[in-house]
Amino acid sequence: MKIYKLPQLADSSPSSEYRLGPENSSAGSVYMVYGRIRPGTAARKVVCAAGHEEIICVVKGALSVRKGKSSFSVTAGEAFHAGEGETLYLETVGNDEAVYMAAGSLNAAAARPAPAEKRPAAPEPESIVQAPDAEDDEDEFEITTEDEPQTEEEKDIG
Repeated sequence: MKIYKLPQLADSSPSSEYRLGPENSSAGSVYMVYGRIRPGTAARKVVCAAGHEEIICVVKGALSVRKGKSSFSVTAGEAFHAGEGETLYLETVGNDEAVYMAAGSLNAAAARPAPAEKRPAAPEPESIVQAPDAEDDEDEFEITTEDEPQTEEEKDIG
């Protein structure tokens, strides 16, 4: 077993991110990203590659997440889902550093390939980029709270 000191590994990267995945572990088709965004830095572009999706959890501070013309804030202990092909921009909120972890994997549709089919490699983390103008015409996202069951099956259980 190997221990990865993620804060130090992220600090040694120009993007302040460290990606732990199949290329440096026996993780298979999953990967994890540890990242820091300091106040005053440009928005960080996050792109979910074809066949992949991520769950991003804020560990410290708060992030403003923007997709197209919509944005929302996520604070420590909260998480959100980024689906295949989505492009998001992450920025700190306030004067505090934000720390996040993203867990990525093949999405459900891509997770059922024929046995002989080779799965794509996990995407490399994006570098820091300036966020585009809010006039982009990307699809907007839905913001929900998990206070109520989401499926009929969950409603039957509750």
